[in-house]
Amino acid sequence: LRQAFFIGRPKLPISRVVEDMQANNLSIEEVAHEWALPVAAVEEAIDYYHRFGDMIEADAADELALSNELAQRRPPTS
Repeated sequence: LRQAFFIGRPKLPISRVVEDMQANNLSIEEVAHEWALPVAAVEEAIDYYHRFGDMIEADAADELALSNELAQRRPPTS
């Protein structure tokens, strides 16, 4: 992925937290508590998400394409 991850949380992309916040109509404080992140980190993540939305969408499309490609390579189960 080309997008940013939270410092100290290398497997937690910013998009996951921001999209969770949007989908569940959470406040910044609620999402910070839910993900055990500082409020300031969530605020920075929201800013990043808005500034680099095109790159985040491209990452999601690439990940989906790779997933589909890998699914096609698997041998059929009987």
